[in-house]
Amino acid sequence: MASPDLALTMTGPTSVVAGVNGVYTLVVTDLGPSAASAVTVTDQTTGATASSTTTSQGTCTIVSTNVNCNLGPIAAGSGVTITVTLKPATQATNQASVSSSAVDQNPANNNASVTTTVIPLNQTTDVQLVGAAQNGGPRCHRIGHLHMADQKRTVTRRPWRPLQLRPGSGHGASEP
Repeated sequence: MASPDLALTMTGPTSVVAGVNGVYTLVVTDLGPSAASAVTVTDQTTGATASSTTTSQGTCTIVSTNVNCNLGPIAAGSGVTITVTLKPATQATNQASVSSSAVDQNPANNNASVTTTVIPLNQTTDVQLVGAAQNGGPRCHRIGHLHMADQKRTVTRRPWRPLQLRPGSGHGASEP
Protein backbone atom coordinates (compact mmCIF):
# COMPACT_ATOMS: atom_id res chain seq x y z
CA MET A 1 0.00 0.00 0.00
CA ALA A 2 1.32 3.46 -0.89
CA SER A 3 2.02 5.85 1.95
CA PRO A 4 1.07 9.53 2.20
CA ASP A 5 3.39 12.46 1.59
CA LEU A 6 2.65 15.23 4.08
CA ALA A 7 4.08 18.67 3.34
CA LEU A 8 4.25 21.66 5.68
CA THR A 9 4.66 25.32 4.72
CA MET A 10 4.77 28.37 6.99
CA THR A 11 4.45 32.08 6.29
CA GLY A 12 4.86 34.93 8.74
CA PRO A 13 6.49 38.32 9.20
CA THR A 14 10.26 38.65 8.96
CA SER A 15 10.05 41.69 11.26
CA VAL A 16 7.57 43.33 13.64
CA VAL A 17 7.65 46.53 15.68
CA ALA A 18 8.15 45.89 19.40
CA GLY A 19 4.85 45.12 21.11
CA VAL A 20 3.10 44.06 17.89
CA ASN A 21 1.92 40.48 17.35
CA GLY A 22 3.05 38.39 14.42
CA VAL A 23 0.55 36.12 12.64
CA TYR A 24 1.93 32.89 11.18
CA THR A 25 0.05 30.62 8.78
CA LEU A 26 0.93 26.94 8.61
CA VAL A 27 -0.52 24.79 5.82
CA VAL A 28 -0.38 21.00 5.99
CA THR A 29 -1.05 19.28 2.67
CA ASP A 30 -1.30 15.57 1.94
CA LEU A 31 0.32 15.25 -1.48
CA GLY A 32 -0.87 11.64 -1.70
CA PRO A 33 -1.16 9.10 -3.04
CA SER A 34 -2.96 7.86 0.09
CA ALA A 35 -4.68 9.47 3.07
CA ALA A 36 -2.74 10.28 6.24
CA SER A 37 -4.21 9.37 9.62
CA ALA A 38 -3.59 10.78 13.10
CA VAL A 39 -1.83 13.86 11.72
CA THR A 40 -0.13 16.08 14.32
CA VAL A 41 1.72 19.40 14.10
CA THR A 42 4.18 20.62 16.71
CA ASP A 43 5.00 24.33 16.49
CA GLN A 44 7.88 25.37 18.77
CA THR A 45 8.85 28.99 19.30
CA THR A 46 11.84 30.65 20.91
CA GLY A 47 11.85 34.33 21.82
CA ALA A 48 8.05 34.65 21.60
CA THR A 49 4.84 33.88 23.45
CA ALA A 50 1.93 32.19 21.68
CA SER A 51 -1.31 34.05 22.36
CA SER A 52 -3.86 32.33 20.12
CA THR A 53 -4.29 29.62 17.50
CA THR A 54 -7.01 28.43 15.15
CA THR A 55 -7.24 25.49 12.78
CA SER A 56 -9.53 24.55 9.90
CA GLN A 57 -9.65 20.93 11.17
CA GLY A 58 -8.96 19.25 14.49
CA THR A 59 -7.77 21.04 17.63
CA CYS A 60 -4.74 23.03 18.71
CA THR A 61 -3.57 23.83 22.23
CA ILE A 62 -0.98 26.26 23.53
CA VAL A 63 1.48 24.76 26.00
CA SER A 64 4.01 27.33 27.24
CA THR A 65 5.66 28.66 24.05
CA ASN A 66 4.55 25.72 21.89
CA VAL A 67 1.43 24.96 19.88
CA ASN A 68 0.39 21.31 19.56
CA CYS A 69 -2.26 20.34 17.01
CA ASN A 70 -4.12 17.07 16.54
CA LEU A 71 -5.58 17.31 13.05
CA GLY A 72 -6.94 13.78 12.61
CA PRO A 73 -7.00 12.25 9.11
CA ILE A 74 -6.21 14.23 5.96
CA ALA A 75 -7.31 12.88 2.59
CA ALA A 76 -4.87 12.74 -0.32
CA GLY A 77 -4.94 16.09 -2.11
CA SER A 78 -6.45 17.91 0.88
CA GLY A 79 -5.00 20.37 3.33
CA VAL A 80 -5.44 21.99 6.74
CA THR A 81 -4.63 25.60 7.66
CA ILE A 82 -3.39 26.59 11.12
CA THR A 83 -3.04 30.21 12.23
CA VAL A 84 -0.81 31.04 15.18
CA THR A 85 -0.48 34.50 16.76
CA LEU A 86 2.82 35.15 18.55
CA LYS A 87 4.15 38.13 20.47
CA PRO A 88 7.91 38.18 19.85
CA ALA A 89 10.02 39.60 22.68
CA THR A 90 13.32 39.45 20.85
CA GLN A 91 14.34 37.77 17.63
CA ALA A 92 11.85 34.92 17.45
CA THR A 93 12.17 31.61 15.67
CA ASN A 94 9.01 29.69 14.88
CA GLN A 95 9.74 26.06 13.88
CA ALA A 96 7.05 23.51 13.07
CA SER A 97 6.91 19.89 12.01
CA VAL A 98 4.14 17.57 10.84
CA SER A 99 3.82 13.81 11.33
CA SER A 100 1.24 11.05 11.09
CA SER A 101 0.81 7.43 12.11
CA ALA A 102 1.86 6.32 8.59
CA VAL A 103 5.40 6.33 7.27
CA ASP A 104 5.86 9.51 5.21
CA GLN A 105 7.34 8.81 1.77
CA ASN A 106 9.11 12.22 1.71
CA PRO A 107 9.98 13.44 5.25
CA ALA A 108 12.19 16.23 3.84
CA ASN A 109 9.12 18.49 3.38
CA ASN A 110 7.72 17.93 6.90
CA ASN A 111 9.41 20.95 8.54
CA ALA A 112 9.07 24.71 8.14
CA SER A 113 10.30 27.78 10.00
CA VAL A 114 10.20 31.57 10.03
CA THR A 115 12.55 33.89 11.92
CA THR A 116 11.10 37.25 12.99
CA THR A 117 13.21 40.23 14.07
CA VAL A 118 11.76 42.73 16.56
CA ILE A 119 12.35 46.38 15.64
CA PRO A 120 12.68 48.63 18.73
CA LEU A 121 10.22 51.52 18.93
CA ASN A 122 13.04 54.07 19.05
CA GLN A 123 14.67 52.88 15.81
CA THR A 124 14.32 55.37 12.96
CA THR A 125 14.04 54.90 9.23
CA ASP A 126 13.79 57.05 6.12
CA VAL A 127 10.26 57.35 4.79
CA GLN A 128 9.11 58.74 1.47
CA LEU A 129 5.49 59.58 0.67
CA VAL A 130 4.43 59.08 -2.92
CA GLY A 131 1.17 60.37 -4.31
CA ALA A 132 -0.34 61.41 -7.62
CA ALA A 133 -0.02 65.07 -8.59
CA GLN A 134 -2.98 66.93 -10.04
CA ASN A 135 -1.64 66.50 -13.58
CA GLY A 136 -1.21 62.73 -13.11
CA GLY A 137 2.57 62.76 -12.66
CA PRO A 138 4.35 61.32 -9.63
CA ARG A 139 4.93 63.50 -6.60
CA CYS A 140 7.30 62.59 -3.77
CA HIS A 141 7.70 64.09 -0.31
CA ARG A 142 10.77 63.13 1.69
CA ILE A 143 10.18 63.30 5.42
CA GLY A 144 13.67 62.29 6.57
CA HIS A 145 13.65 60.24 9.73
CA LEU A 146 10.46 58.95 11.30
CA HIS A 147 10.22 56.94 14.47
CA MET A 148 8.97 53.39 13.90
CA ALA A 149 6.15 54.01 16.39
CA ASP A 150 4.79 56.62 13.97
CA GLN A 151 4.24 54.04 11.22
CA LYS A 152 0.96 53.08 12.89
CA ARG A 153 -0.47 56.52 12.15
CA THR A 154 -2.34 57.45 9.00
CA VAL A 155 -1.07 60.48 7.12
CA THR A 156 -3.60 62.23 4.92
CA ARG A 157 -3.47 64.94 2.27
CA ARG A 158 -6.16 66.71 0.35
CA PRO A 159 -8.43 65.46 -1.23
CA TRP A 160 -8.44 63.34 1.92
CA ARG A 161 -7.15 60.05 0.56
CA PRO A 162 -5.07 58.19 3.16
CA LEU A 163 -1.44 57.44 2.44
CA GLN A 164 0.00 54.17 3.65
CA LEU A 165 3.33 54.40 5.48
CA ARG A 166 5.88 51.69 4.78
CA PRO A 167 9.35 51.93 6.33
CA GLY A 168 12.27 51.34 4.04
CA SER A 169 15.38 52.85 2.60
CA GLY A 170 14.01 55.78 0.65
CA HIS A 171 10.84 54.00 -0.51
CA GLY A 172 7.72 54.61 1.40
CA ALA A 173 4.07 55.34 1.24
CA SER A 174 1.66 55.02 -1.58
CA GLU A 175 -1.97 55.83 -2.09
CA PRO A 176 -4.39 52.91 -2.10
